[in-house]
Amino acid sequence: MSDEASVNVGDIIPFGGYDWLVLAVRDGKVLLISRDILEKRRFDGSGNIWAGSELYKYLNGELFSGFSDGDKSRVYHSSEGNVFLLSVDEARKYFEDDENRMAVCNGEFSWWWLRSPAFDSDLAAYVYVDGSVCIYGYRINVDSGGVRPAMWVNL
Repeated sequence: MSDEASVNVGDIIPFGGYDWLVLAVRDGKVLLISRDILEKRRFDGSGNIWAGSELYKYLNGELFSGFSDGDKSRVYHSSEGNVFLLSVDEARKYFEDDENRMAVCNGEFSWWWLRSPAFDSDLAAYVYVDGSVCIYGYRINVDSGGVRPAMWVNL
């Protein structure tokens, strides 16, 4: 990842020990999302607000600390954290259709969390196994939700 001309939307690139899908390239940065679901975890035990959730703390703590110092220095800190989940709007914007949102965990298609809250405080939005975005949400304390982190990285 040396400059914008050499990185294109749809590329798969290695970073921080994982393979990432390039969702956007702009202003000297790329938006990456893990190619696959990295693992399954619950969103939180008591609320659907992204900032401060268990998943937020894990992604910006344990996962981020596992990156090399060089990789950490390239991650752009956004208002959603160094590492975050896509929102409902971003999941719709950056993937052209449901099929492109489908993700694999351990060789099988699975659903994955979004950071957007749903209509009840114990529900968070997610992407269903078929790639459709579900705004009605899934119970945040269920530990079978896929974790597919995203981040902006400086080129």
